[in-house]
Amino acid sequence: MPNQTASLYHVHMPKTGGTSVHCAFNAHAGVPSRVHGGHDPAWMHPSDLARRRVVGTVRDPWSWYCSLYEHAMNNNVGQRALLSEWGGGSQAFRDVVHGWTGHRQGPRKRPGVIWETVGDSQPAAHEGLWSYAVRYFYQSAPGSWLTDCLLDTAQLDAGLRLLGVEPVERKNTRNHRGAGRFRMPDDERGRWDAEMLRWVERGDGTLSRELGYMRPMHPRDGGPLYGCAPAQQEAA
Repeated sequence: MPNQTASLYHVHMPKTGGTSVHCAFNAHAGVPSRVHGGHDPAWMHPSDLARRRVVGTVRDPWSWYCSLYEHAMNNNVGQRALLSEWGGGSQAFRDVVHGWTGHRQGPRKRPGVIWETVGDSQPAAHEGLWSYAVRYFYQSAPGSWLTDCLLDTAQLDAGLRLLGVEPVERKNTRNHRGAGRFRMPDDERGRWDAEMLRWVERGDGTLSRELGYMRPMHPRDGGPLYGCAPAQQEAA
């Protein structure tokens, strides 16, 4: 959910550590920091963007797909049904990832899986769901960023400090929404065979490399902050 301090505005792509950012913003601001509701893309709130430094949160696509899948499996029957739609009738992780990485085309009833999209937004042909989500939440058009920087979930505490916000105790979102019924193996790397890695490369490789995600399941190269605009240079 979007949240803010006097100088920062956070746009929350789901499954990227946004709850921990929200709690840190609350402590920093001394008051509840949440504004608006739901997972709103940056383009929905132009007046807020103009007044503050706009921060998005992002994580590597491999970890993100694992987290999204686990969340949907644990949430409700409707979201599990959406996994079957992406998986060609199967809810198996491998089959769902095959669909998420751009191999099954056509409009989706809920392309955001766990969030409601605005309008008729859909992934482009052969675009991975991770790339679509980054574009949907943080860009006005491909390559045209509405965020000033992106904060890597794997380096969240260090990134918050660079933004002048002291981290707070991390929230473990696996402890709600029915967590415990289904869990991805702790060794997420073990879920990815060579063919699946090629699927992610096909659907998300261009953008993931641009953002500094060069190795599966690793923090981004170049530090915790990716500078988006105007010259896409790394934040110091």
